[in-house]
Amino acid sequence: MRGVSGGAEREAGQPRDKMLAAASSFAPLDMLTRTPLASLAKHLSLANKANGALLALTGVLGFFGAIMHPSLGVFSSLLLSVYVGGTGALLLRYEFAPAGTDLLRDFGFMYTYVGRAAFLLLSANLAWTCAPLGVAAAILTNANALVSAYVMWQHPSFTSGVASATAIGGFENEASSDLVYGGGSSTSFDPASDAARARDVAAVQDVY
Repeated sequence: MRGVSGGAEREAGQPRDKMLAAASSFAPLDMLTRTPLASLAKHLSLANKANGALLALTGVLGFFGAIMHPSLGVFSSLLLSVYVGGTGALLLRYEFAPAGTDLLRDFGFMYTYVGRAAFLLLSANLAWTCAPLGVAAAILTNANALVSAYVMWQHPSFTSGVASATAIGGFENEASSDLVYGGGSSTSFDPASDAARARDVAAVQDVY
């Protein structure tokens, strides 16, 4: 019976394995998993900056649109626009924050991969009804969040245990009050630092 159940479990796992293999063979996704995490972090940072600017603009336009075209739901529209614009401003502040900022203390979740992905999902799904850019902002922000989630799910740095989705800066036991994700810090806490890059390259080579 155990042999039969073991065979059934293996067969049940085969469709999932095939799906993962098919997804990872798709060129853009394959590029995500083959790029060292330190390099990938820089590209994700650029995407977050553009995303933050789009959310901030969506909030501002939605706010003035609600004022110019008042309706029964004007208060909720104004409040939602403030939230969307605020999340965009927070994302921009995080990406451009100088060393020594209080942002790490007050919004530590932004310095973790899973925290940023969850924040992007929240921001995206607040934006749907913020006319006139709400739908576009929601779709693009959800796409950004899904890319971040895929990186955490499939990148060798995470699957090998070198990086952690829940650790400050992506690496366990390396929290620092001076950490600036993607910034100019030369410490090993910075995902763009030489130390982080060496770990990521080794993780990719181990897998491939």
